[in-house]
Amino acid sequence: MEQEIKLTIDDPAQVSRLRNSHWYQCLFPSADRREIRMHSCYLGTPGRFLSARHISLRLRRENEAIVMSVKSDGQVSGYIHQRHEWSAGWTGRWPPVGLRLDDVLQAFSLGSPAALHDEAWPLLPPFPDQSELVILCEVRFKRLAASFVWHDLQAEAALDQGWLIAGDRQLALHELEIEYLSGDIRQLNPLAERLMSEFGLRFEPRSKLSRCLDLRQEEVAVDGGS
Repeated sequence: MEQEIKLTIDDPAQVSRLRNSHWYQCLFPSADRREIRMHSCYLGTPGRFLSARHISLRLRRENEAIVMSVKSDGQVSGYIHQRHEWSAGWTGRWPPVGLRLDDVLQAFSLGSPAALHDEAWPLLPPFPDQSELVILCEVRFKRLAASFVWHDLQAEAALDQGWLIAGDRQLALHELEIEYLSGDIRQLNPLAERLMSEFGLRFEPRSKLSRCLDLRQEEVAVDGGS
């Protein structure tokens, strides 16, 4: 289960305020600070096979590695986004063009942890062999990430800055994510409130995929993801 808070940074000056505050060392301790260049491609099918089942499929380049993720539909509780997510390494084609849905999911099942077969695979009904995938939208960004401890909460902070891309449309991305790792998850909501109050951040109820798809102004007959 993926559980995280998403906070939008409306003014880039807020990033400078964060970097110059005591919160920066708290959220991004130097011993674990990592910079990752990311390029996400969200995939779908012309027949809306995945979105009809509230499933999204993402291939994401993370520096030199490529990770494939299958996500189920989720919910928001307080400030916490909750959804099931299963990920595995991807050694196939990049960029992911000309792929078929069955090839991708079969490769995913072979390269993923056993949990996929026990938890995720039952969510996927038989899929048509010839379903060709299209790139619905993309996100290109730099991520600053680190694990941290706050009271009884262990979490990972991620500061994402880049672009949401849907066709010819682009929207700037400035976002702080806090993903739950272990400990007292009840600390996530008060942490979100502290950060919003301290830096004027705004709670973001939508996923990156949802915001990408909102960039589309016309109806398209392709899979919209979830």
